[in-house]
Amino acid sequence: MSHILMQDILPIAEGDVISLKNGDEIFKGIILTENINGRSARKYTACDFAFYLNKSKETYQFNRMNAGKAIRKICSGFDVPVSYICPLTSTITKIYTDKPLSDIIKDILGDGYYMEMRPEGLYINKPENITISGVFSFAENLSPTPINKLISNPQVTRSIEAMKNSIKIISGDEKGFKVLKTVKDNTLINRYGLLQDVIKLEKGQDAVKVANSELEKLARVSVKSSLELLGDDNVRAGRYIELVEHITGINGVFLIESASHTLAGGVHKMKIDLG
Repeated sequence: MSHILMQDILPIAEGDVISLKNGDEIFKGIILTENINGRSARKYTACDFAFYLNKSKETYQFNRMNAGKAIRKICSGFDVPVSYICPLTSTITKIYTDKPLSDIIKDILGDGYYMEMRPEGLYINKPENITISGVFSFAENLSPTPINKLISNPQVTRSIEAMKNSIKIISGDEKGFKVLKTVKDNTLINRYGLLQDVIKLEKGQDAVKVANSELEKLARVSVKSSLELLGDDNVRAGRYIELVEHITGINGVFLIESASHTLAGGVHKMKIDLG
């Protein structure tokens, strides 16, 4: 989901649909907030149509429905446009109760798919690994400059708060339980101590797969990075960006977890959070 903060534009109202173009259409979304501060320029925050998928909940019962058809049904019910969904061969037989639409779509897709909201609508495909080097121009008659040249406010946070280095899978009820599988990362246990999660196996799940999947996801030091840059129209959540920042050690190709763009006084800036 992409956010844009705008200043110095004609008055518009919350709920209005806007389109931004830089040659091609680069953003289409809805105005979420308007901020009026005395005689200062009004500020507007806009979000693409993934806003509706993230903020709305619904209950669905799918019975052997094709995954792509199920996703289109979800989007259609909330007037969210669909640009492209690659062929999906899986069928869905599942009940979703009071779940955010975006969570339902992610569960239907599973791993191995790339999803983003484009101006023309929701786009789902096999991983494309779109990597952005990122450039900006001070003026139309000047050559583009790499965004690495003007990085500001770089921040890196490392934490073990969410770490789990032991996963125990159980089955049973209040009358009794049985341990089905336990997997551990002994290297992390020796370094950080035992941090264990216990998961009750759901019907139809494989204990070994669940245990290994959870350990792979949680047995690590969490690293969160963010920084501010001059804007590039191609920077969107879900894509990858190449960065070099020597003070914090942000150096390499990173997944863009979120991207907030700001337009003020004709200057395009952005703040990105990295995975």
